[in-house]
Amino acid sequence: MSATDIPSPFDAPTPFWVLVNDRGERSLWPDWREVPAGWTPVFGPAPREECEASLHRP
Repeated sequence: MSATDIPSPFDAPTPFWVLVNDRGERSLWPDWREVPAGWTPVFGPAPREECEASLHRP
């Protein structure tokens, strides 16, 4: 098995969150993972497509 055969958790059909840190950086994050320290949910949980769309909103 190569590294390209390993599925990404970001391809899973699961709800996602949009997180933001204190520098204003945004990240797409799967609902089943604990929110990392220093990040705050600002949108979600919602389908990936909705979260991706919200990444580009101010």
